[in-house]
Amino acid sequence: MTTTKNMPLIVKAPVVIKVKGWDTYDPRARDASRTGIFNVAAVVNRFHARYKFARSFREMQLEGYADQTVAGYSALMRASLHWTAFEMFKKALNIKDTREIFKLHPFDSHLETIRACFTSKDFFQVVRGHLTDNKQKQQLDAFAAGDQISPLVLAKALRHIFFHGALTPNAGGASPAEVVIICDELCKYMVEVIDGEFFRHTEELIKVIG
Repeated sequence: MTTTKNMPLIVKAPVVIKVKGWDTYDPRARDASRTGIFNVAAVVNRFHARYKFARSFREMQLEGYADQTVAGYSALMRASLHWTAFEMFKKALNIKDTREIFKLHPFDSHLETIRACFTSKDFFQVVRGHLTDNKQKQQLDAFAAGDQISPLVLAKALRHIFFHGALTPNAGGASPAEVVIICDELCKYMVEVIDGEFFRHTEELIKVIG
């Protein structure tokens, strides 16, 4: 007879998700806001909570949906959560203008992967059709024309339309599998920017307060 009485209990350690540079920032949080490099600790903490939530999200559980459709909806939700983390990241680091970010964090490879998805153009045309902001429409037109625009523009528009209920992983005849690729590339770029800029700001913080 097999018994587990004396067998060791194996507990899987939880994955610890932190923005790059958090261990440098955290013990200096109280003084960091006085430098202007970071916002007050409460704002930075709220950003970090949303960042961890977005990075931890894997998939939805939906009854009566095909697996590929669930994967597509999960990807749209994941990209949307990453965008909300990005918005809070800008507040945490007192970032008003993101144009300099584009120079520091190239996005060509991400945009190339998105464009390689056969249905990406039609998918974002559906997104464009539900936008009300003329500037955002022009940016989506530029994407459709093959211009180099930041993936942040696509992520912002996607989040807005998805959260308002008008976007599905089949929009414009899109393939849910390609929607997953599109959203994954948007998430990868946002994480690159957030991690890179947070770490860069902690380096500046050390120079100022040690």
